[in-house]
Amino acid sequence: MSDNHNFDPGTHRLDPSDIEPFLEKYGDQYGPDQPVPWVIDLRVVGTPLVIQSRIGGELVIGRKDPKTEYQPDIDLEAFGGLQKGVSRRHAVIYPKNNRLMVRDLNSSNGTYINGRLLVADQEHRLRHNDTLTIGKIQIQVVFAVMPSSINSIDTTHPINFNIPKIGSGQQILVVDQDDEVATVLCGILQRAGFSALKVKTFAEAVSVIDDEIPAAVITELLLPDMSGLDLVQHIRQHLRKPNIPILIVTSVTAGYQMSQAIDAGADVYLFKPVGMDEIINGISKFTAQM
Repeated sequence: MSDNHNFDPGTHRLDPSDIEPFLEKYGDQYGPDQPVPWVIDLRVVGTPLVIQSRIGGELVIGRKDPKTEYQPDIDLEAFGGLQKGVSRRHAVIYPKNNRLMVRDLNSSNGTYINGRLLVADQEHRLRHNDTLTIGKIQIQVVFAVMPSSINSIDTTHPINFNIPKIGSGQQILVVDQDDEVATVLCGILQRAGFSALKVKTFAEAVSVIDDEIPAAVITELLLPDMSGLDLVQHIRQHLRKPNIPILIVTSVTAGYQMSQAIDAGADVYLFKPVGMDEIINGISKFTAQM
């Protein structure tokens, strides 16, 4: 497990190996015919752990069964699942028409959203910052990446998320310590016709930029070593091509930090959860100068 500065001190993310069964389903990348996946954080209340998940299909939450060797996609046994009333197949989360849905799988002790008991085997909408209760385990659900921004489309009909080809192979550097977020952003950019490279730290980003200046940079403000603001200032003050486009995609929503980033030279400031359309619209403003 590794420290994560996006959350309260002492908070840690589960390593990908801790949710290996889920990652095996979808792999590190996704093809041009696959839907853009969601990236969500499942923060188990009362513990310092965050389970980050990429959702392209159904994600079953429950607890493993040693007798049958059954393993759900998200296993809550490490959090006292059996003692806290978690069924083996308790609930399932899945995307539907730019919404994230949850359905109780006829569990013994029920599934709740914000204290409201869900009717078993009926789908219910899951929203950013909802508290999902599985048995007696409370989980805060935080969205990071969505197929589309919240209010941009009609969510009552099936949606075909087509990513337009706006690039011609230009390299875009993605800087984010959250590997799932960076992977999905790179996948979106690649499907839009760009080459994409992901790194996790300020130091790695500077090393890449010193070797070859990218056509654009997308960075989180919260990085493990220094801040994204430091990276913006480095690019604007030290590069021989200081005017490359810089997009901030961050969980930091404080107005003064946004003002600092814009004043330092950031071109676009986007808040997480971020939609695929916001990324494409943001980068398309600068394709002519790449």
